[in-house]
Amino acid sequence: MTAWLQRHRRFTFHFTPTSCSWANAVEGLFAKLTRHRLKRGVFTSIVELQAAISRFIAETNDMPKPFVWTKSADAILAAVQRGRQALEAIHSHVRLCQMQARKFVAFFQALVLGCTRQGRRHGRHDDG
Repeated sequence: MTAWLQRHRRFTFHFTPTSCSWANAVEGLFAKLTRHRLKRGVFTSIVELQAAISRFIAETNDMPKPFVWTKSADAILAAVQRGRQALEAIHSHVRLCQMQARKFVAFFQALVLGCTRQGRRHGRHDDG
């Protein structure tokens, strides 16, 4: 990747977190462009496609609709707390299952070793 970027100086790598709101807004814009302009469009050349995209952007910019947060900060933080509690409950359950699995394996190993030792004491061999 680094070698490719060095050969193609006009490109710059930018790390973009997938959970950020501006990336979601950009995805929404592309979805709207696809639904309203590109999905059923017929373009016989790249120039026609570029013109359709440019018209869509111009029309969207002529009638801007600013993004408005619909939840308060308290509501968002409460949702984050509920998410943390849910994850902790899942992790607690996983830890409990792991502990029970370790106990089962130890019990099974003790059972198998006990049977093997008894067989040797009575003159039986496991090699058939």
